[in-house]
Amino acid sequence: LGKRLSFLLGLRLENTQLKGEVIGVDIAALQEILGPEIDLDFDKNYLGLFPTLNITYELAENENLTLGYNRRINRPRGFFINPFPSRSSRTNVFQGNPDLDPAFANALDLGYLKRWKKLTLTSSVYYQRETNSFERIQEETGEVTSDSIAIIRSLPINLSTNERIGAELGVLYNPFKWWRVNGSFNFFQFN
Repeated sequence: LGKRLSFLLGLRLENTQLKGEVIGVDIAALQEILGPEIDLDFDKNYLGLFPTLNITYELAENENLTLGYNRRINRPRGFFINPFPSRSSRTNVFQGNPDLDPAFANALDLGYLKRWKKLTLTSSVYYQRETNSFERIQEETGEVTSDSIAIIRSLPINLSTNERIGAELGVLYNPFKWWRVNGSFNFFQFN
């Protein structure tokens, strides 16, 4: 749009399907070990639209401001949905949760970029809000070790809404074609 203003608009359609079925074992006995709240046979399907919008305003040939928005998905990894317990020590057990849903985030950022001959400076302020975030809860299993220490189970669940607001500063110095030095600083508050 003109010589100074440009934009990028995108829309992504994503479908995620998670399926699990336990066969060839005594389901009742397994359900007793895992707990009645764990569904061993699951079929979840998530269809979603994920927009992206980036607007850039050129202040000069080597200087610009950007405003960006995007929606993101954080899908549970296989380890987080695997219902079979795994021991990390004799008193700690991790168990995945097949009922875990993906978390969704909306992110907004305002950035500034300035380039010199051998130096580039980038900075931004940002805000992100994630809903349905994964959190690990811990609970006693009712079992104890041979020396009477309680065995604790960690389980991921969809529990919270997270908000992050922050600022970022990055510097790239390129003194020679073969040598590039960069550094960054990120300061944020997480609720």
